[in-house]
Amino acid sequence: MEIRDKDIIFIPAGKSRTSFIDAADIGLASATILHDPDQFKNTAHTISGPEALDYFQVADVLSKLTNRKITYVKPGLLKYRSYYIKSRGLDKNYVNVTVMLYIMTRLGTAKTITNEFFKLTGKNPRTFEDFAKANIGAFMKDNDN
Repeated sequence: MEIRDKDIIFIPAGKSRTSFIDAADIGLASATILHDPDQFKNTAHTISGPEALDYFQVADVLSKLTNRKITYVKPGLLKYRSYYIKSRGLDKNYVNVTVMLYIMTRLGTAKTITNEFFKLTGKNPRTFEDFAKANIGAFMKDNDN
């Protein structure tokens, strides 16, 4: 909503990087495992996207694809929490969980890139740019279409 309506990314991730993975890729990896449960019994798989981007890079990708200037505003954790609870009306417990996840992201836990997705599926995971292209409508303002 903030990207589409306000041209901002309002995420308290600081300068950290995230190896974004498309939900469709998560689904394919899950289906692969569920298709042959005996082969994957008692195994764990850490799948990731093919690159680790910071949110400034994400803003650049979205700016290019939407032909608008998207800005990563890098709010602090408390400002983020207050905004999503008071302005957006999200449940406090949900927002608290996202704050904790962004603390972990800031500590570098989301930047690891693995080849587990390829090992499971024989395919490369989708890049963030390819994901954004395929879902560009979610980022466009009504008058952009």
